[in-house]
Amino acid sequence: MNNTQNNKQQTDDIYENGNTHAYHCKTQKDKSAGLTVNIDGENVPTIWPIDRRFNLTWRNDSPALKSDLQKALDSWQLACGIKFIEDLQNPFFTFRDSTFEEENSPDLSGVIAYAFFPGDFPREVVLFNVFKTQFNKVAVLAHELGHLLGFRHEHIWRGLTGETTEGAKPVTRYDANSIMHYQKLFDDEARGITTKLSTLDKRGARLLLYNF
Repeated sequence: MNNTQNNKQQTDDIYENGNTHAYHCKTQKDKSAGLTVNIDGENVPTIWPIDRRFNLTWRNDSPALKSDLQKALDSWQLACGIKFIEDLQNPFFTFRDSTFEEENSPDLSGVIAYAFFPGDFPREVVLFNVFKTQFNKVAVLAHELGHLLGFRHEHIWRGLTGETTEGAKPVTRYDANSIMHYQKLFDDEARGITTKLSTLDKRGARLLLYNF
């Protein structure tokens, strides 16, 4: 996705090249270890302040989301104590379906979903039509929630998609099993396995978000 929101808007794309599929996401720079956090120009992690971490209110405007959403929310809540609270009247962020224009945009061809980093606007998790075809819906949602908590793609440390490591800082050692790693998501989707937060995902999230 060609987005000017600090060039950080990450989207989850599936591309087809003959019989080869590649899981590709853009909540970060197009040319941009264990768990990896986004950082600002002063090398400070872009994460929510303590009071917001326990009051991340949300509203679901997408009919495509049912029990999968709560499972994804719970995965991070149980991992690091973060609190997601449903608020229909005054949500801090929302889940919504893509628009007709987004679905037909050449820049968004094949997108599954996209989210945002702390400090970015709009604060939305957007789901595209192809999301409905995914076996691993919970993992896709957990991946996007990872972005809005401040976490980057793990595979950038291996040059899997050409994204650079600019503005990224490892929280733990490199983790090929991370929920933020494309190859792990792609492999599990192909095998019909629900990807879960790895041990290092949980450890890194606790270290970064519950260490105060």
